[in-house]
Amino acid sequence: MVRTVHDGLKFTVGGTDIGLTKEAVERKLNGLEPETVREVYVEVDGRRYPIKQALAMATGLPKGGFTTHDAMRVLRKLSFPIGTASSAGPATTATSSIAKPPILVEVNLTGWLQQLMNDLDGALADFAHILNAIENGTYSTGVSGQRFGLVEVGFENVTELVSTARQRAANSCFMTAIGKFISFLDKLIASANVHREGIPVDRNLSGGEEITKYINEYMTHRTNAVARDRGLTNPKKLSYFDIPETSRQTALGYFALRRALEHHHQIASEEINLRFLKQKFFIDNAEITRLPAYISGGQTLQLRLVPEVKSYPMGLAIALSPEDVYAIVSTIRVSLAPEIFEAHIKQSGSAAAQLQRPTTISSTKTHRRPTRSR
Repeated sequence: MVRTVHDGLKFTVGGTDIGLTKEAVERKLNGLEPETVREVYVEVDGRRYPIKQALAMATGLPKGGFTTHDAMRVLRKLSFPIGTASSAGPATTATSSIAKPPILVEVNLTGWLQQLMNDLDGALADFAHILNAIENGTYSTGVSGQRFGLVEVGFENVTELVSTARQRAANSCFMTAIGKFISFLDKLIASANVHREGIPVDRNLSGGEEITKYINEYMTHRTNAVARDRGLTNPKKLSYFDIPETSRQTALGYFALRRALEHHHQIASEEINLRFLKQKFFIDNAEITRLPAYISGGQTLQLRLVPEVKSYPMGLAIALSPEDVYAIVSTIRVSLAPEIFEAHIKQSGSAAAQLQRPTTISSTKTHRRPTRSR
């Protein structure tokens, strides 16, 4: 992330905010002997420094606290020439290479949304399988005598395990779903950052397959950086997306539920309001609350998504029912995630990102070819 401040530019590097100017970098490195350049260098006052050495000396950050990509992003924004150890010739060669127009790469993000849908379906399918085993009695027989490789495991407290299996499965399904949803947010935030800043290239790339691989690796790196940023809490991640307040409150409720289950022994440490869309059947305008139900000729059978709110006061133990979990996961699937994805696309304005190259990229045709980010 980069912001303009009165004393230069402010960057977020490895979760740390730093303010930096070009003059400050030059002053810090004045008289410093460059280490051996093995990969990427930055040229400061005519001398080529390993790029991580330069940023570490300029900011006081440890080299292990940031990546080469971070250093390239910061020093490029300060207009320093950047190149690789394999590039030959004087500094002007690297400078002229940087001056070439950036390549525009189209990254199709719909695969991320579809992957989330698949993950949510998988969580519900596993949940349904356990519930079915409990109902038909095969759960108790299945857990005894189960082999893990060469080891056969038996449990003495099978009755107790069966009695708590439904609740454990409900919690597990929810935790899996919310974890996948948070990872989805991390990818979108990383995508927004890359769309704004471009993709620095620290080596020669040739052909569409190599460029695609590089982009995927870089996006993984940026996504992991978002996930590791302790200052970027899950509630703060929602601020990246222009979504209705009701949707924001829905996501906040799910985050609060996750904290209670994971960190507070299933006790609400604050009032938790769970908003979800429940699937309900109606005959005309009368809700079906029990089966069998009878419908006469001329009447209409409808399936509706009905908004509901379930509240847990502070200090109350949380017990998720299978119906609650299904409603939460379905709400993420059919409403919350698609809405956030649509807001992200609208805010980005385009799925194109700039591939900023410090060295020559072979094959001039590859920039016209769309690539997909997995």
